[in-house]
Amino acid sequence: MSILAAVFDWSRESPDVSDVSAMLAPWGARAPDGRFFTRAPNAVMGIGRRIVRNRERLGVQPLKDARRCISAVGDVRLDNRDELLGALGHGSPPMEDDLALLVAGYERWGEGLAARLAGDFAFVIWDWRHRVVYAARDPFGVRSLAYRKTRAGLMFATAPAQFLSLNDMDRTPNEQTVVDSLEWSFAHHGPTFFRDVESVRPGRYLTSGQGWIREVDYFQPP
Repeated sequence: MSILAAVFDWSRESPDVSDVSAMLAPWGARAPDGRFFTRAPNAVMGIGRRIVRNRERLGVQPLKDARRCISAVGDVRLDNRDELLGALGHGSPPMEDDLALLVAGYERWGEGLAARLAGDFAFVIWDWRHRVVYAARDPFGVRSLAYRKTRAGLMFATAPAQFLSLNDMDRTPNEQTVVDSLEWSFAHHGPTFFRDVESVRPGRYLTSGQGWIREVDYFQPP
């Protein structure tokens, strides 16, 4: 599984890449296939790649599509590619990798994208035309996705511990999470061991813009 990081700063057109780099640098063992970065208005995204399927070698991570005004990064394995490609139609451009397929799906279905996906995934999409962040996690929480709110915007990472590389990280523990863990009742969603960090819950997507953030359930078990 790859490891990702992203920074959104509503006050700066071109945020510094250093925070994203710092969140990836200590995790070299999780990124044997290299670290990669991209910039977009008000955003920097990065990924430490671990390639496990040949299809992943064909894709670009993070992805930036200037025509759509969308950039994206993710740890994704889709199991219903044919279904998604069929729904998008034959006029869609070639999409060899799963992240490109997600971006095309977001352009078509918007916030309805996550509910159409089958597989394991954690991804972040930045729609800079509408200045909206869209992130989602698979229904069973196989892939993790954490975030923290900052004065300037929002940050994402695969693991909460990645934020410890940042100087402004509040390391105050979440006491209830610690107690729950000691009582063997800790669930790996929502609150984390750090008061400053939340985890996107499995089966939810998150949307955010300047001054607001919300999580929405997209998965209901049959």
